[in-house]
Amino acid sequence: MKEKYSFAVFRQRNVDDLYKTYPEDEVFDTQIDGDEDSEDTALTLLGDKDPEIDSEPPATTLNNITLELIQMEKCIVFTNKIQELLQTIHGVSCSISGCPKQWIYTKVYVGSCLVISWKCSSGHFGGIWSSQPMFNRARAGNLLLSSCRLLTGNSFAKIALFFKFLNLRFILKSLFYEHQGLYIVPTVQSYWETMKKSLWEERSAKEVLLSGDARNDSPGHCAQYCTYTLADMNDKVILQQNVLDVREVEGRKSTNMERLGFEQGMDVLMSTNIDIKEVITDAHTGIGGLMSMFLIFYVYNYIIHDAKRCQQM
Repeated sequence: MKEKYSFAVFRQRNVDDLYKTYPEDEVFDTQIDGDEDSEDTALTLLGDKDPEIDSEPPATTLNNITLELIQMEKCIVFTNKIQELLQTIHGVSCSISGCPKQWIYTKVYVGSCLVISWKCSSGHFGGIWSSQPMFNRARAGNLLLSSCRLLTGNSFAKIALFFKFLNLRFILKSLFYEHQGLYIVPTVQSYWETMKKSLWEERSAKEVLLSGDARNDSPGHCAQYCTYTLADMNDKVILQQNVLDVREVEGRKSTNMERLGFEQGMDVLMSTNIDIKEVITDAHTGIGGLMSMFLIFYVYNYIIHDAKRCQQM
């Protein structure tokens, strides 16, 4: 049986815990405003939240979100029209017998969600209406906005600027990062790991022709992040991806990230039962040097292993 060796034997490096940064925060020199996803105290006391939902612990993934919330039709509605509709339904005067006061309609924005409540100056509460359903103590529209922004590959600044020009209410950047960390990234990571294991099992004990290449977040020699991808050439499916920070590599040189990404990706795939027949990459000098070292190491160990077998015979 062919023995497998790890690329880890060729590198010795200590990687400190790295502070995660985001390469793109502001694209335009424009102040982008938004609304928090926190309820007004008065509205909370009026019972706008579902007590059963509030009693549940927050979910770590979006697996439990109903398809009904995603497939539900949505459209742009002018808030004045909503208020006119509520006034038509509930009237302009207090519904309490003997109270001559008029309803006072108040608009509050919870992220992209509109919440309207009405009461009279005597303190009689009329009702409350919300434009978005709740999901796990969060407004479903706000959560879907964060999810769609990330999954479509758009930047927060560009989407926020689009909303600003259209005068649409939008979420704060801090809320987006909160959704990303609590819900979106764990869900995507869980789905990717499940899909990757399935692809590995399909190719167990089979010969695979790999192709690998890197993609940096910016051109030139000043890149901060690098994604190295290894794919099956025949089926055109990705088998492994590694994301690297320039602070991980020796000398903090962006040109060294591609080699490290190749090493890490090959280490993972060689630990599986996939029989890697051939690896195709570009003419990166670091990977070329690594492969020559690996070939010498592999041939030497193969000769020693074969010589021991001959002695036993």
